[in-house]
Amino acid sequence: MPSPGNQLRSRLTFESSITPDHPYYKHIVYKNPLFHFIITADEFGYIPFTMTRSAELCSLTRQEFRTRLKGYEEMGVMTIKTNKTMSQSGKHKINVSKMFLNLSHDLFKKPEQEKQVSKSKDGYPPEFEQDWKIYRGKDPSRVGDKIPAFTNWMKSVNKYGRSVVMKGTINYVAKCESMNIYKKHGATWWNPTEARFMGDEYQEASSSDIALWKFLNSPVLGNILKGGAKIKIVGDKYMGETILRLRGTDRFLGESLDRMGDRRFREQFTKCYDEAKSLPATRDVIYSQFEQEITWDVNADDTPGSYRRGETST
Repeated sequence: MPSPGNQLRSRLTFESSITPDHPYYKHIVYKNPLFHFIITADEFGYIPFTMTRSAELCSLTRQEFRTRLKGYEEMGVMTIKTNKTMSQSGKHKINVSKMFLNLSHDLFKKPEQEKQVSKSKDGYPPEFEQDWKIYRGKDPSRVGDKIPAFTNWMKSVNKYGRSVVMKGTINYVAKCESMNIYKKHGATWWNPTEARFMGDEYQEASSSDIALWKFLNSPVLGNILKGGAKIKIVGDKYMGETILRLRGTDRFLGESLDRMGDRRFREQFTKCYDEAKSLPATRDVIYSQFEQEITWDVNADDTPGSYRRGETST
């Protein structure tokens, strides 16, 4: 019968149906508790054996076993959780420890995850070069050194996946650039332990921060500000409604690009965008009185630094 560790083994590419009941099991895990844990842990990393039984299976004394556990904990490979519970007699409480493998540790990653991003012989992989360019954005002077940024970027991508990491990163860059504030060093932002890019505000699909960034960097911003053509907006069902509401609340819209980054404008944009999200139906065309039509796909290129502010399309 396969052990509870089958699903974990798929993460480690360790294929075997061996269980602790096998006559050769003690020989296989002899003096090797980690191998014992990998074989027996379930999909959550829980090891369904007591310390005493595990030490016995690994042919270790209890003290030797505890010394190994301490080392694994220091490495971050596993966690020991101890709780007080009533004894079988019900007369007193005893400490009961449960052992868990830390499945987020590098040791337990799928091989394809490890190979997803690897440094090439010629230097940095193209994926990082692209993402580093995105992170540097309009002001690349305060983003820190490239080498530590790459190190943490690679760890985070291997752990969380590039799409998740960069979704949060693009939202963060958009927020910083729309609010004209400095970004953290790349190594700090991509720190896999802190995982700031996993915050709700950066993983939200319809963030007002990234919507504002896309507005300010739209390739048809000149047309939006000055008119002269009908503009059909696709890719963000709230953008058209936001712009129409914004024009109704800010009579200066279209007269000065300098005001686009100021605090009052940002606050007004955010308010209008949030209002648009609460409506059952939204408008997606502005300047409907003109015959010439321009289509702006908001998601045509969602990488910061791709558009030039104020460029007018014809």
